[in-house]
Amino acid sequence: MRDEKLTALVALQPEGRVNAEARLLAGEVQLERGNFDDAGKAFKGVALLDDDPAITPRALDKAAVSYRQAGKAEQADRLSARATRALPKLRRRLKIMGVT
Repeated sequence: MRDEKLTALVALQPEGRVNAEARLLAGEVQLERGNFDDAGKAFKGVALLDDDPAITPRALDKAAVSYRQAGKAEQADRLSARATRALPKLRRRLKIMGVT
């Protein structure tokens, strides 16, 4: 039932923050189920589709964790490096917003 609701939400809002959050949640569901490769794909998809500095680093980090648990260390390392590179964008955005 939860999967159906997430799929419907993603279909209703094919891009943007709501879609990205729904995809993150879908990745969390796969992670909970032990489907680490599928979780990694879901999280990586968020980072590919949405370049939101508040979401992308989190999605990349979660993808790295998922792929590491799936035994794909090389792919996990690449995603961890991308997450680290995405953090300065988030820090700049928070500074502009007055959040430090």
